[in-house]
Order: sequence, then structure tokens, then C-alpha cells
Amino acid sequence: MVATVLYLILYWIGEIKVLPSNENIIAWDAINYYNIQHQGYIDFQESTSNIPFFPLIGLVWRWLSLSPIGAVILNIFFFLSGFYLLHRQYKFSFQMLLLFLSIPSVFFLCVPYAEALFFLSSTFVILGLKKEKNWWVMLGLFIAGMTRPSALFFLPAIFFMEIIALKELNFNVFRNTFLRILCYVLAVLAGVFIVFAMQHEATGDWFAFFHQRDKNGMQIPSFPLTTWRGAKLLWLDGIAYMIGLSSFIYCGILGWKKFISSKINIEIPPKPILFSLAFLTMTMIHILFFNAKDLYTNTSSLFGMNRFVFATSFFVIVMAYYKDRLDFSKKINSRLYIGYFILILAMLGVFIPDNQPDHLRTIIYLLFIFLFIAYQKRFKYFWIFVVGVHLVTQVLLLDKFLQGIWVG
Repeated sequence: MVATVLYLILYWIGEIKVLPSNENIIAWDAINYYNIQHQGYIDFQESTSNIPFFPLIGLVWRWLSLSPIGAVILNIFFFLSGFYLLHRQYKFSFQMLLLFLSIPSVFFLCVPYAEALFFLSSTFVILGLKKEKNWWVMLGLFIAGMTRPSALFFLPAIFFMEIIALKELNFNVFRNTFLRILCYVLAVLAGVFIVFAMQHEATGDWFAFFHQRDKNGMQIPSFPLTTWRGAKLLWLDGIAYMIGLSSFIYCGILGWKKFISSKINIEIPPKPILFSLAFLTMTMIHILFFNAKDLYTNTSSLFGMNRFVFATSFFVIVMAYYKDRLDFSKKINSRLYIGYFILILAMLGVFIPDNQPDHLRTIIYLLFIFLFIAYQKRFKYFWIFVVGVHLVTQVLLLDKFLQGIWVG
């Protein structure tokens, strides 16, 4: 609501030039879902093929005969429904609500993309794990499996979650764990199978999705990292990368505690957090190893990472869970965090002289987030400033999206 009012004010004073319409809201990936809605799968052998996009959201729009603006309204409903269900279960503070809703990438949940339906289906998974209702989990996994290819990341996440969460080894526990894993995996695969069946009917190829995605192949990461539009978006994709890498490191520590040394003083988080950390880890790994190299720098690209991380219910609960658990009162913790922060900046190439002053915004934004996380308890109302900055950024990114400019 605040972002909407801010958008209208900026439009009124002339800082924003366009309002959403049925024409300008269909941009970038929305074109592919729009084509699925009206034509199904097309251009099977072309670079513009929509085969890499899973069809459920486009089919929902078709069944409801929605215009692009109607699709936006439905997506907002999906997103707010999922967020309300999370809030009802986890009782987010008012501060937490505003912090998440103001994140710049959240606007992807309100445009004609698949993010909103994926957010809602993922919420079913989280709440099912929280309440130990397996049918909720399976329903969410099944819907997600038809909504976005990212649902394939659920497969390793399921195994990681169940193995790390094991508290004892006996026949009954092992059997129940195995049955849960089997049910969860089958739920994901059932959704994905329906997608592949539709693609087979259109193309005659059961593995059309992989044949399209394999054009880039697996690539060894090369540094410094960049993204599409370079430094203009590196600040946002860079912080998403930092979160993904943090999840990877944390998952590694949890695995070390489970299998190597139980003496590590670290709490095993509940299943929804374990699953979420694993998903964020898989997102980071996929983007780092399977994104095409940047055409200009020939280094690894973080292309699209900000929306794949921030516009998910998994990020919401990880953010809520760890926000007040980070302790910087001890010198060793502060030094580790500062060292990690510098490492991320180095990976993004901000210390290379030729990258200045273009990378200055990346330094400022990451430093801004660093100060907020480290000093949020010392400066009680700093979060209000963070929300304000993010709301303005969110609105400006939406404006660029409506102008046909890539923002993630």
C-alpha cells in the first residue's frame, strides 16, 4: 500500500513517467507466460522458446480468462495470501513485516511472473513442515513442480532436511524418514511429469526442457562476478549472492556437525529453516555454475539472482529466524562478519580500479546492509531508514520494468 501511494506521488510530480497497463506490464519473462496462456508452447528450436518456463500460472490465467492487469491482481492475491499464512503462523513483528514488504525485488511478486504462485505453494510446504502435516507439504511440492523449474531444487533440499533433522537412528525412525522422503520426492516429480508431458505433446520430446537449458551447460565459476546491466544491478544481485553463499556455508557447517564432529556449538534449526537454507543454497549453486558467462567480461553472471532469492517465502522465514540471532557483541563474530563482507566485495570485483566509480553503488548498498545487520540493536530506529530507502528503490525498479528495462 505504501509503495503504491509512493508510486502515484512520484508519477504526479513527474519523476515516474508511466502507469501499469495491459501493454507495458507484459515484459521480459511475462511475455513467455502470456504466450503459454494464449498459444501454449512455441518456437521449440529457437532462442526465444518458452520451453524453459513451466506452465501452471499461464494455464490459470487462461482458465480464468484474465487480462494482463487481471493476472497482476491475481498474483497479488496469491502473494498476500501466502504472506498472510506465514504471518499467522510465525507472528512477524511490525518491523519484520515492513522490512520484507519493502525489499526492492518483492515487486516481482506483483507482475505477471510465476513468482507469486511459487511463493504461495512454497508457503504450503513451509507450513506443512512446521505443523507436521505431510499432505500440506505434498500439495505445495506438487503445485510448485508445475509452476517453476526451481522446484527441482526441492529434491536435494528434501534429503538434506530429513537427514540433518534425524535425532536418533532406529528402524522406526529410519522407516518413517524414508517414507516421508519418498512421498515428498514423488509429489515434486508428479508436478514436473505433468509439465514434461505437456512439453512432449507440443514438441515430441520428453526432455525438451533440459535440451533447451543445456545450451549453456555447466561452467566453472570465474571471478569477479557480474550481472546483466553490470554495476547497475550488481548491488542487488550481489546481496542475494551473499545470502545464497551464507546459506551454503551454514548448510556445510550443519553437515559437518551431523557427520564429522558433534562438538560444534551450533543449533540445528527446525525443518522449515533447514529446507529453506537448502533451497537458497541450490539457487546460488545453479546460478553460479549454470548461468551463461557475461558477454563483455567473460566472467560468471549473477543474472536474475535477486528475484530468485528475495521473492520467495524461503527467504522470508530465514530472514525472520536469523535476524535477531546474529550476535556481533563478541570480537570474533564481528571480525568474521567483516572478513566475510570484504570477501563478497572482492568476489564482485569492487576493489579492481578499472571498475570504479561504476561499482560505488555496490559498495554503498552492501555497506548499508552490513551496518543495518550489525548495528540494528544499537540504533533502534535505523530500520525505518532501511524501509524508506527500499520502498523508493522498489518503486523505481517497477518503473524501469514498465519501461522495458531489465531489473532482474
